[in-house]
Amino acid sequence: MPVNSGKASILIVIPGEITRSTGGSIYDKKLADYLVAQGYRLEIASLPDLPFLASLIAGVFISPRLLLRVMKTRHDIVIEDGWVQPALVLFNMACRLTGRTRLLLIVHQLRWQGVSPPFTFLARMVEKTSVRSADLIVAVSRFMKNQLEQLVGDSERIIIAPPGSEVVSRSTRKWIEKDETSLRLLFVGNCTRLKGLIYLIRALGLLNELALKLDVVGDIRFDPRYFDRVRRLANRLKVDDRITFHGLVTHKQLGLFYSKADIFTFPSLYEGYGIVLGEAMHAGLAIITTRVGSIGEIVQEGENALVVPTADSEALAAAIRTLVTDASIRRRFGEKSRELAELLPTWRQTCEAISDSLGDILPENRV
Repeated sequence: MPVNSGKASILIVIPGEITRSTGGSIYDKKLADYLVAQGYRLEIASLPDLPFLASLIAGVFISPRLLLRVMKTRHDIVIEDGWVQPALVLFNMACRLTGRTRLLLIVHQLRWQGVSPPFTFLARMVEKTSVRSADLIVAVSRFMKNQLEQLVGDSERIIIAPPGSEVVSRSTRKWIEKDETSLRLLFVGNCTRLKGLIYLIRALGLLNELALKLDVVGDIRFDPRYFDRVRRLANRLKVDDRITFHGLVTHKQLGLFYSKADIFTFPSLYEGYGIVLGEAMHAGLAIITTRVGSIGEIVQEGENALVVPTADSEALAAAIRTLVTDASIRRRFGEKSRELAELLPTWRQTCEAISDSLGDILPENRV
């Protein structure tokens, strides 16, 4: 990586490999590439991606080792993906107490909200302590900023830097009148419980009169037990022949799926942001999604998207039926999607917002 000795030294701490297909990993990689291009000295530390409580226990060993690494290499800033917080609560507290290394925390979602009782209160306290240790907190949406303010109260250290959006499909979408029996639905996301895919499968089972096809694009190995549930449900509802699970695909292949789709379906149960919605909008797709998290900051209900309650297969089915059977709405939504996509932030704007904020937490002679 290029080195500029006049710039600060930065360590980025991430869960898993930076090449993963999650929204958080894409965000981390875009930021890392930008900072390198700006001449910062950059290292990446990859930590195991563990469940909350396992990560908290592992942190007893991980935090001291990471602290020694930072002290040895004299990093000025640690940029931490918020997903690794349980493992680094001790490390974060040490950074705060010593003041030698400044901590910037990027929060895509609050992990304590996914922890089941009776450990919910403990998880919330751990995450609260970890977040409050940061010198600067980056929220990926207004929704996430509000969530953070409820957790730590201090909004002066919180900035908003939404993920950038980009065109994945380079082909020009041409409007073609189609029979409702030839339409393709598209779902893009890793196969995890929070993405709500199981409710989309149930909705498809309620639409037997419409011979739709559903393309599911995303990592099916992320949560094997959940994927097994999804497959068994599709078999039980006799819709397995209408669904194709494509797994992980290349960037070019993903563009082809967007260009061939007619409706984008995103039944998420929780979203800190939702990068794929921006991709679908750039592709000129009508969207069906859920009323959750930051989604209302990206799509406009009734303009380019039908928005339904979470975990409601009947509402999903009704929305799909509306867009499938009314070509005029589908076309109008698709045109509005492309128009609204031009208003979304670019990755450069995202990275610039974070880079510009580094001066707020570093001594002048290190910026």
